[in-house]
Amino acid sequence: MDRTGGTVKATMIDPRAMNDHEAIEWEGALIHHSATGPNVTAQQIRDYHVKERGWLDIGYHGVIQFAGGKWLFVPGRPLSMAGAHCPGKNQTHLGLCLIGNFMESLPPAAQIQAAAEVLSEWCVAFDFNASDIYPHKAYRQTECPGMVDILGLRAKVVSILAEG
Repeated sequence: MDRTGGTVKATMIDPRAMNDHEAIEWEGALIHHSATGPNVTAQQIRDYHVKERGWLDIGYHGVIQFAGGKWLFVPGRPLSMAGAHCPGKNQTHLGLCLIGNFMESLPPAAQIQAAAEVLSEWCVAFDFNASDIYPHKAYRQTECPGMVDILGLRAKVVSILAEG
C-alpha cells in the first residue's frame, strides 16, 4: 500500500516516494531536457549545479540517463527538498530531467518509457494525475524540453497506472 491507500509494485524505480516520510506533498511534475549530448550523467549535472551555480544539490528530483546499455532513473535531490528547476513551481512540482538535447529530435522511446515508469510511481505516491505532468515551457519562457511529446508521455503514464 502507498501513503494514499493505493497499491504499489513490489519493485519500485524510486522507492524514496514511499519511504521519505518528510517528502513534500507534490502537486505534479515538470519535464526538462538537459540540452546536452546523450552521454552526460546526472552526476555531471549535479556537479555543475553545486560547484558552478552554488546550489545545495542538483536542481531536479530525478534524471533519466543512459548507463549500462539502457535508460535508467537516477535519483536527484531529496523529495523533501524543493526543486531548483522552475521558479514558481519548485515548491509544488517535482522536476524530472531527460538527458539529451531534444530541440531537433525526439528522445528515444526507451527513455520516454523509463520516464513514464517513474512518473507513474510519483503519481501514486503523491496522489496526482498524469494530467498534472507538464513541460518546463508551460511555466517559463523556454523551449525546454524541446520535442518531448508530453501528451504521449502522459498517455504512457495512464497506461502504466491502469495496469496496476
